[in-house]
Amino acid sequence: MMTQWRSNMGGPTGLDYAALPAVMRLTGVPPAQRADVFEAIRVLEDAALEAMRTKK
Repeated sequence: MMTQWRSNMGGPTGLDYAALPAVMRLTGVPPAQRADVFEAIRVLEDAALEAMRTKK
């Protein structure tokens, strides 16, 4: 997902979740674990956005 950041004039705004199902299939995430993986990605996304905001 590292290449799936959406951004605007102010910088990154979040991940493009439309790519996530394909990424999960390609990386072999079992269907039963996908909801948990999605929640973990959202936590990481939030932390990454915060780090990018404070880096400016």
